[in-house]
Amino acid sequence: MRRIRISQIAVAAMFLAVLAPVSQAQALDTRSIDITQITWAGAPRASNSLSEIRDSITNIVSPSWRSFTTNEGDLKARAINFTYGQTLESAIRLSAPLDCDAPGFVSFMREIQAETYKRLGITSWSDRYLIIHTPSAGCIWMGRAQVGSPSSKGGVMMLHNTASAFVITHELGHNLGLGHSNFIDCGPTRADGLWTRDCKAVEYGGTIDVMGNVDTTSTLSTYHQWRMGLLDQEEIAQSWLNEDIELSATDVVDGKRAIFLRDAKST
Repeated sequence: MRRIRISQIAVAAMFLAVLAPVSQAQALDTRSIDITQITWAGAPRASNSLSEIRDSITNIVSPSWRSFTTNEGDLKARAINFTYGQTLESAIRLSAPLDCDAPGFVSFMREIQAETYKRLGITSWSDRYLIIHTPSAGCIWMGRAQVGSPSSKGGVMMLHNTASAFVITHELGHNLGLGHSNFIDCGPTRADGLWTRDCKAVEYGGTIDVMGNVDTTSTLSTYHQWRMGLLDQEEIAQSWLNEDIELSATDVVDGKRAIFLRDAKST
């Protein structure tokens, strides 16, 4: 067990990411990921094959999320194991080219989802995850996903001309109810300051875990663990004072793993 001693003076926010060995003693919550593809008249050939996506799921995405949801010493069996399910080999043909930024994009993905499972002959698919692969349509994004809930299973995402394991892993985080990992910017001359006046959050800029914009295998931040039910209330230290707080590693279930800070009107 490793511990770190933190002395609080006046801190607006703090994140800690420390790697620890992963315990394999837990039972796994296994969830299936299926694959489909779309095309349209005049669509270019996709740069990636469906088999590449399948390999990404099996070789990188699944072990990554199993690691992210496994904490050393956790006896509650909360790890998630994603496995490859089925593939619809014949592309679903759209009547018009993909509109990258069309309103109601989640509804569009869900229509493709329903059609995919109809063609696969799967009638019960609410707890399955679906990847929709599309050839290049000039989109500035590589992946988009339905934002789900940590308490429910199932979801849908779209990959734009990529089989990137990082993109799949990141979009699955959205399906699981996670937002982006941000960082706090207080300007070039400040290390800290009042929230909204001196400091602001820069969305998608955090590099602390997979929900940022940099490919990393670091453990999930304690906030994202809390969102997913992997961090219990007794593991969060609440602090209103100047005091020493001893922290365990973020992926070791023992003692305190996160701090809830109050600084004047900010938390």
